[in-house]
Amino acid sequence: MLRSLLAVPQHLRVRFARTTPTRRRAWAATLLVVPLATGAWTLQRSSERRGPQLLEQVMTLVMLRFSDTVGVNALYEKAARGLVRELNDPYADLLTPADLADFELTTNGNYSGLGVLLTPPVNGAVTIEKVYDETPAAEAGVQPGDRVVRINDTSTVGWSTERVHTRLVGVDGTPVTVAFERAGYAAPLVHRFIRRRVHVSSVPFHLMLTPGVGYLPLSRFSDATSRELTQAVRSLRAAGSKGLVLDLRGNPGGVVEEALATANLFLPLGAPVLSVRSREGTQMYRAELEPVLRDVPMVVLVDGGSASSAEIVAGALQDNHRALLMGSRSFGKGLVQTVYSLDGGYALKMTTGRWYTPAGRSIHKQPDGTGAIMPDVVVADDTVTSGERALREVLAPHATTVFAHVTSIAQAHVQKLRSQSAGALRPGFAVDSAWGNELFTRLRADRVPVTREQFDAGRTDIDRTLALRVATLAHGDTLAFRVGLDWDLPLKRAVTLLEQSGSTPALLRAASRDTVS
Repeated sequence: MLRSLLAVPQHLRVRFARTTPTRRRAWAATLLVVPLATGAWTLQRSSERRGPQLLEQVMTLVMLRFSDTVGVNALYEKAARGLVRELNDPYADLLTPADLADFELTTNGNYSGLGVLLTPPVNGAVTIEKVYDETPAAEAGVQPGDRVVRINDTSTVGWSTERVHTRLVGVDGTPVTVAFERAGYAAPLVHRFIRRRVHVSSVPFHLMLTPGVGYLPLSRFSDATSRELTQAVRSLRAAGSKGLVLDLRGNPGGVVEEALATANLFLPLGAPVLSVRSREGTQMYRAELEPVLRDVPMVVLVDGGSASSAEIVAGALQDNHRALLMGSRSFGKGLVQTVYSLDGGYALKMTTGRWYTPAGRSIHKQPDGTGAIMPDVVVADDTVTSGERALREVLAPHATTVFAHVTSIAQAHVQKLRSQSAGALRPGFAVDSAWGNELFTRLRADRVPVTREQFDAGRTDIDRTLALRVATLAHGDTLAFRVGLDWDLPLKRAVTLLEQSGSTPALLRAASRDTVS
């Protein structure tokens, strides 16, 4: 209920761009053979000169006559940004050095900081959602649910998540002092950190769902994705996995080379993976190595949040009949973005081509509804009653308020459990009805227009949201995942099919008889 889908995933890149020089030959010969063409050629060259002259004249007048002073460098940057904007390419952007650093962080999952995931403010302060292992924050004992109230000597109450993030990350080896509020503590907890390089894994965890079925969630495609995935696959094989679920739901994409390498983990040498069509022609990419996992049957889960690189992998495995795709239609982001390095630390990102699956299907969703990746078996994410759907519609405009109160209630419960005994939460723990009642009281106090009747009609959805929040804050992704298993219809169906199928052909045959929708 509280997750929102980013409509436009932004972090796909092709690191090596090639350009083809424009060739201007045989002009002299043409002029000698057909003298009358000289006039037309002169007019063409004159027309070509008008563009540079126009730009030069406008920039000169702005520099000399505009009422406000604009520096030369700033003027050129504005002109460049205007050019990029007028391309009408929704993914084109002129990246400043700072923008490029953020782009690298989003793409690669590497940065220098504390090792925490931040969420929107709760009671005015940005909250710690997750603490990554082997990081400065983990070593200092920072806990999910802690609220960032001061950085160095400056109060952060009222700050946005982005502003807090900007102040916490920085140059490797530099210090930063942070004060955290924690439920049950009278005074803030103050820690002095030394920022260091933090890598956020593309594979947040992996586990065995049943004695024979392994599970691999893939959150994005960074520079280390194929290596991390290889280690996880081998771990699951060693644990006895005879079937595999690769979960690409909500994966917004990332480094395209890693998408190709990921598909190669499961496809035989030489198998087609992807074709790219651009102004330079069509280029086919194929598996370049022997696979890590050749014969084990696989189910790949996709949904509307699976985009770009995730769609490359899903389409390649589907077209090569290597895996069964299950879930709902993917996002449909099949445009190639190339990042070109510029002087001064700037970079230009723009669309340079389109992706197609090995069978020639366009990955990009078209206005007529074609494109994207359609699963072999369509299974809705969950079953929502009319009462739950109506409650979601009422609460949607107040998502930030709802999130803040849900987090606050979950924090209080987790802190109570921690004070009583360690590890008290396990999958299947009971949701206290008092949590939902408190949430309703808080929402009414904040003038959220929800009636008791509406709230009670969607109470199952409320209890599910509270349970997942408590599980996440208490024990992180793994417990939250196990708590949510009962509501995950695509995953439950995937496990059932894998347990019934001893091979990939058997799995695909079983899927052809599947009537789940």
